[in-house]
This record gives sequence, C-alpha cells and structure tokens, in this order.
Amino acid sequence: MKRNIHSKSWTLQCGNTNNGGAVIWATIGGDILFSTIPSTNSGSSQIISDDTLRSHVNLKLGTDGTLMAKEIKVTLTGWPDYVFDKSYNLMSLSETEHYITAIYPTCRLLQRLKRKECR
Repeated sequence: MKRNIHSKSWTLQCGNTNNGGAVIWATIGGDILFSTIPSTNSGSSQIISDDTLRSHVNLKLGTDGTLMAKEIKVTLTGWPDYVFDKSYNLMSLSETEHYITAIYPTCRLLQRLKRKECR
C-alpha cells in the first residue's frame, strides 16, 4: 500500500483481485487509527482517498487514553489469572532469568541488566 501525499490518496496493489484489507495509521495529533479497506472486484489495484479511510475507522486509540470502537468483545475466561492462585508454583528468580536468556539471548535490555546499567 502506498500513499500519494499530493493527491491525499492510497493505492492498494495486489494480484488479480482486490479483497480489501486494513491499514493502521496515526494522525498528526498522535491518535492511532485502524481502518478497513472495502473489497472490490476491480482488478489488481484500488485507489482509496483519505476521506474513505476516515469513514471506515473501526478502532481509535486516542492520545488522551480513550478507546473508540464500534464493538468491543470482552472475554472473562482464558486469561492467565491462575498465577494469582495460592497453589500456583511461581518460578524462582534464577529460573526466570534462565528462561528469559534462553529465549532472548541477544536482548539489549538483558545485556544492560547484566552490566547493571538499568536503574
């Protein structure tokens, strides 16, 4: 997807059909927007204006901490809240360190922590 700053439009290029898509973009004020792109059967490219994207915003994260959405699904099951159960066996700090360094051996933050540069 490319944006033409002069025409204030976006060009979506793909194979033989355009099945739509989505774009995540930010406003000058810092808000983050998620917009869907309507699908068409018009061939391999589609030009979409900024106004079209604005009219298809499905999610907005505002710099003031607000969330705007057309629908929000809240799921109360499946979250790892079992770690707060008294019977849950937490890893020791050394086990946690070993686990993290095994997965992220080149992590800059870990390297800084080892050199004790983080406060």
